[in-house]
Amino acid sequence: MNDTTPNTLSIMPQDSNLNTENIRDSQNYTLVQSLKDAWKVCKHEFLMSRYLVLSSGIILLCIVCLAPFEINGYENKLFVGTIYVLLFFAFIIFAFSYFFSAAISFYQGIFGKNAYLTHSLPISLDAMLFAKIFIFLLWALIGGCEMIFLLWIIKPISWTSMLFEMDIEDLEIVLFAIAQWISTTLFEITYIFMIAALIHRKKTFTMFYGILLYFLIKVALAILFAVIISSLPQLDHLSHARLWFTLVPIILLSILWYGICRVIIKNKLAL
Repeated sequence: MNDTTPNTLSIMPQDSNLNTENIRDSQNYTLVQSLKDAWKVCKHEFLMSRYLVLSSGIILLCIVCLAPFEINGYENKLFVGTIYVLLFFAFIIFAFSYFFSAAISFYQGIFGKNAYLTHSLPISLDAMLFAKIFIFLLWALIGGCEMIFLLWIIKPISWTSMLFEMDIEDLEIVLFAIAQWISTTLFEITYIFMIAALIHRKKTFTMFYGILLYFLIKVALAILFAVIISSLPQLDHLSHARLWFTLVPIILLSILWYGICRVIIKNKLAL
């Protein structure tokens, strides 16, 4: 008995160390696996947006075909006119596909036929929603870059000389435009997700109710903002501080839409 006691005591710390290492390995594995699953959600969302892939590909192809004629001044009115018509419809398809893809992807992934697969992933609800927001923010960036590329093709400018010739005020305006674009895009994405969450219990005419609710809330917000703006004192010009302050309502509403969406998913579906 006396011989076995020291051995038992000497083994106990080793087992404790092994358990601690196993817990750490499990935590690291969970973190790595969670990141991998979040990446899978992003990749799945990106590949499922087939209409966005198609329309953005058509836009890029049209811009590449248009570039030699606009830059070098080649004259072929029929061909150039056809390309511009294709670009017009491709941008319209991209815009409609963006809104409908965001709504359908969110609805099907959270409440619809892909919900079981989505919720089986060992990632948090916030990571899942952030992955979806990131993908559609990326699609908006792709569309914006294609629009800028088209404008550059139509009227080529030297970006380097333009950047070096900017003063502080011009740079601040550019930064404000970028911040406004990001905040407005996040507003639209979270707003679409909230609409999809609000109408998830509708089994028939789901798309109709979603579009109707989308425009009803937008009209109500437009009226509310019009009343608020009309009650404010008129200003001849906005200072830079006031200009940045105009982003605050958009950011707060984006957080509100996200919170409503999260509460509906968390409470109603008991996730």
